[in-house]
This record gives sequence, structure tokens and C-alpha cells, in this order.
Amino acid sequence: MRKKSIYTDRYRLLIRMLRDARAGSNVTQAEVAARIGCTESQISRWENCRLRVDIRDLDDYLEAIEIDLVDFVTEWMKFSRELASSGVNVESRSNKRARPTK
Repeated sequence: MRKKSIYTDRYRLLIRMLRDARAGSNVTQAEVAARIGCTESQISRWENCRLRVDIRDLDDYLEAIEIDLVDFVTEWMKFSRELASSGVNVESRSNKRARPTK
């Protein structure tokens, strides 16, 4: 059975690049949310792989941080090809609390 795309290394790479692009633009999640007309919670869920980002949302998000969609996707494709050939896994950030073991 094929993995859902939200759990693939390619998708996690996309999200990591998105977070890094926002941080590099010195824009907060709240500012992105205000600029595109959604909630800060939605931005957080996108950036933590809890909610899937569609192409329209990706374009709005990138426009809010003044990055061209085509340039971003081109860079993502380049890195995802390198990722596929390297065998490296992309870790996603987890906001889960640590639980004690019994």
C-alpha cells in the first residue's frame, strides 16, 4: 500500500522548506495568517504536517512571504530528487509531549 503523501519524505521536505522560507523572510505565522485570511492555527497545522497544504494555499502562503511559487517548487523538486537518490529521511517536527514509559 502506498503511503499517503502527507507522510512522505518529499512532503516533509516541502513543509520544512516552507517553514524555513517564512522564517528567512522574518514573517510570523500570525502575519502569514492575517495576509492570507486564515487562522494562525491553520498555518501551524500546515507547518507541522497536521493539515495538508494544497497548491492554492501554497501559492497564497508564498505570496504572503514574497516568494515566487515557480521558483520555490523548482528548488523543492531539485532537493527532492537529491533526497531520493541519497536515501536520507526528512524528520518532521513533532509537538507531541513526552510521555513517561511504564
